Amino acid sequence: MGAERRAAAVPRGCACGGSWRLFLGFFALSLALHVLTLGCYLELRSELRRDRGSQPAAPPRRDGMAAAPGAPAGGRPERAAEGAERRQQLALLNFFHPEEKLHVGEEGRHIRRNKRSKGSEGPDGPSLVKNKKKGATDKASSKDIQPAVVHLQGQGSAIQVKNDLSGGVLNDWSRITLNPKVFKLHARSGELEVLVDGTYFIYSQVEVYYINFTDFASYEVVVDETPFLQCTRSIETGKTNFNTCYTAGVCLLKARQKIAVKMVHADISINMSKHTTFFGAIRLGDAPVS
Repeated sequence: MGAERRAAAVPRGCACGGSWRLFLGFFALSLALHVLTLGCYLELRSELRRDRGSQPAAPPRRDGMAAAPGAPAGGRPERAAEGAERRQQLALLNFFHPEEKLHVGEEGRHIRRNKRSKGSEGPDGPSLVKNKKKGATDKASSKDIQPAVVHLQGQGSAIQVKNDLSGGVLNDWSRITLNPKVFKLHARSGELEVLVDGTYFIYSQVEVYYINFTDFASYEVVVDETPFLQCTRSIETGKTNFNTCYTAGVCLLKARQKIAVKMVHADISINMSKHTTFFGAIRLGDAPVS
């Protein structure tokens, strides 16, 4: 019986030794965590000291008392406590995430996390941003001038070509619609100047009166004094002696070119009515690439 009791006591002693080893393991782990916590605390404390050392001296208050170091200009303790707490959070985040850049936002209200974008790194990053900005600017400028419209109409006068017009060019126009970025009207000469290259739709209508037994009337739309469009009307014997003539076409124009309406025959009169005599152009877009 005594031998059996001694044999049973041996495993109990072994079990007790195993529990002591487990306890020592947990104790060592707890000690390591305490050491890590102490290290974090010391790092946070050094960060706060560096921040306070880098801050400029606070200006004296109006009541003659200097503000406490690190305190805001308003001297509010609660705001100073909030700022210290944010700096502690920032230092702790920097300790655990050294690969990321963390900083306090304006007036210490927000903590923002910024990472470098791979697309902006390297020699191609800044140029890519500049090209995007340039493309946006070009699109905005083309949006301002495309499409662009100008419409001119007569001011209600009656004009005799032979006596009232210089070179047969109509010049008694009233501007109804005109985009100043694309068109410019020369009032004295009656010429319409384009300021931007592009494809333009040009149209015109003139109401003519036949005199001196003239049985037809004709006018041209000229570009830099070169005929581009021509419209001709005839009158039958015994019919009314007035008629309208309309023409239109598409033309590729360069900046600084001028278009005008020029009468071909001198023995006719023009009714510059706003409803029957008009002249205009529409910029359809850029010139096609050849």
